[in-house]
Amino acid sequence: MRKVAVIQNWHVKIRIMASDFGVMHQRSPCDYISVIAERNNKDGAETVCYYFDYQFAGSLKRKMRSIIIICFFTIVMCALRSSEASYRKPPFNGSIFGKRGNMLVDNSVPILILPRSIIQNKMEPVSITEPAAKKKKTENSIAMTIEQYIEDVKGRKNNLMAVLQDDIFEPIRLTKVYIGHIRDVKEISKAIAVLNEKIPLKELSHLKRVRKRDIVLCPVHFLDSVSSIQEYIECHVEELKNMFEYFKEIDVPLSQPLLTNHFRDCSKLWSCNFHPNKYLERLVDGTLFSPSENDNHTKFMVLAFEVAKWYKGDSNCDISCLNAAVVVDPSSNSVVAAAFDNRLEHPVKHAAMLAIDNVAKTQNGGAWGGENKAAVALRGVDENLMGFLKKKYFPSVAFGAKQSTDDKGPYLCTGYYVYLIKEPCVMCAMALVHARVKRVFFCLDNKELGALKSRIKLQTVSSLNHHFEVFTGFIDTTDSYNNYS
Repeated sequence: MRKVAVIQNWHVKIRIMASDFGVMHQRSPCDYISVIAERNNKDGAETVCYYFDYQFAGSLKRKMRSIIIICFFTIVMCALRSSEASYRKPPFNGSIFGKRGNMLVDNSVPILILPRSIIQNKMEPVSITEPAAKKKKTENSIAMTIEQYIEDVKGRKNNLMAVLQDDIFEPIRLTKVYIGHIRDVKEISKAIAVLNEKIPLKELSHLKRVRKRDIVLCPVHFLDSVSSIQEYIECHVEELKNMFEYFKEIDVPLSQPLLTNHFRDCSKLWSCNFHPNKYLERLVDGTLFSPSENDNHTKFMVLAFEVAKWYKGDSNCDISCLNAAVVVDPSSNSVVAAAFDNRLEHPVKHAAMLAIDNVAKTQNGGAWGGENKAAVALRGVDENLMGFLKKKYFPSVAFGAKQSTDDKGPYLCTGYYVYLIKEPCVMCAMALVHARVKRVFFCLDNKELGALKSRIKLQTVSSLNHHFEVFTGFIDTTDSYNNYS
């Protein structure tokens, strides 16, 4: 026996036995370890059976790890045994180290340790209860969830916010340039003409070349092959080599300012060309829509939730598939199509995909669904759903697509608005791009798969051949709904 630790009069001893200890590093099935804890007190010697008889096999590293774990467990139990605590006797003698490991425990060994500070000096029995099982969401709870969101959408006071590219809200990016302080102000026009010809600022065309007596000469990285700006001027613009009093390196905006507040910040560094974009300013400020337009968007988002509630009553769906889409023609303010997520039947049948297909039905197309005997303009909305919405909730809402007098109607969703309960995934977002949607409104973020805000912003990718605007902000928070993908 080898003593490995002494803690509060406890002596922890370890004994290793093997058929051939010299080959312990090999995979031998007959290696054993025993750990015994003993202590002496005023009543004499006391041996508590913190005794482990553990048969183990494997590499030396694995065996040593097992030894360390067992010793550590024994030392901790000794420390707890020495403290003033209430404890209960173990209800079992069983395996705690897998198939080959058995812990043999005497009835006097404390298994569950509770300090008196926790039980407030009351020796009450300890009860161990299993955690309550999670309640399964029923159809009624789903309906209540929808109703709560409808109330939140109706009661919102904030304006809808556009989802824009990140660089609009990021700090101004800077780059370093050399400027020269000209000796004679009468030579400024000549210097600018020569510099524009021989050292054009193509990537910094948004900068004004001159500010008072200072002139932008070139970016700092232009001097890779020379040691100083004076040498660079002498090599490339020899006629200006004696025109400047001194040179200086400064920071200037790397790109053109997009907003008025960006322009103010840029002007503190260097003069820039700026043409205010009032439409973009209103998108950023959230003042694009008038109160009546905001009410209209709220109405159609509520309608999307009502579509989900109606379909939920006809299908055995769960909360993970609770998404619906409503397509609206803003020129006539009428509902062209409506759809509910049906991915349980087919993995591609997301709400946005079905809505686009329903729009195609109003143009004598469509890939899903059987024969529809309704008028072509009304094929985008289920007949029973339309009756439900008109009768109970939205008697003033118009339904149907505008029919063109000739065969040259709109291409799918050209000019249409799409209202979605949940932020679409990449597949649905690309489908909306190809369908030529004008605006997309969604209520709830999709933290894991969202392609318009949460994960990426597909609408801001410049290489796409179509871009739509995205708006959200129908409710203050979406955390309680982000339990699905």
